[in-house]
Amino acid sequence: MDRPHPLLDRLEAGTHSPPPLKSMCLQLLRHAWPAVADVGDAPYELLKHLLPLSTAPQLAQLEDASPQIAPYTNHIWRALAINEFIEVRKVIEDGQLSPEDEPESWRDQYEREEARREAKMEGLLSRMRGQLKEYKEGRKTIERVDAVLLARGRKTPAHSRPKTLMEKARSNTKAITSIYAPGRRKAASTARPAPSSASARAAFPSYRPRDATGSGSPPPPRPPPSSHPSQHTQQQPRPRPKPVIKTVTRVVSVPRARPAATPGSTSTPSSPPP
Repeated sequence: MDRPHPLLDRLEAGTHSPPPLKSMCLQLLRHAWPAVADVGDAPYELLKHLLPLSTAPQLAQLEDASPQIAPYTNHIWRALAINEFIEVRKVIEDGQLSPEDEPESWRDQYEREEARREAKMEGLLSRMRGQLKEYKEGRKTIERVDAVLLARGRKTPAHSRPKTLMEKARSNTKAITSIYAPGRRKAASTARPAPSSASARAAFPSYRPRDATGSGSPPPPRPPPSSHPSQHTQQQPRPRPKPVIKTVTRVVSVPRARPAATPGSTSTPSSPPP
């Protein structure tokens, strides 16, 4: 047996009808209520569920635009005052304010409490401005005293001011410039002059200056190399002198060979050679 659809049971139980137009409009107006600024001639009974959603500025604007709802909004202003101001909340919760002593217009009471809070905040801000001004004047006085002490020269090594980053950079630059500056750099390429023959003879007795040819005269001094790099490239190398080779010829006399002696002959001493 087939099971019936569950929606059929609902349709049989009662007829389903859409919500009324009033409820649909109020539901739509509830979502857009923060943007509402005027309700026109709408009565309070129609808006009694929407007015408690208003803020204090919005409710004041609605009452000014639609005065017919003003006599019915006193309890809304009371709730706004209790929620906004802690002094009013303490008085109500402690029971210090009886229903007979409550103000007739809670809107006026809300405005008075708001003005009182603004005056309190303004006094607090002015007090903070005065304290800040005194603090700045105190800082200026301290700076002047320090400036006077510095002008008098009351400086001690223990209390010297540390160098700033720019001062450290300047001192490092001066140190590097003093090392690599062309005016202060020693000319490393200049050759020392050759010692004279007299000084060399006094230091080394066996010193005998000779040139490449073997003569006794000392060789001419070489010109010092130039410090300019372009002169090094243009100067031609000096040719080395060729060594002088001397040939010595010696004459060696060779003795003559003696004749062989025959057997039986007597050997006579030969006469010495001339």
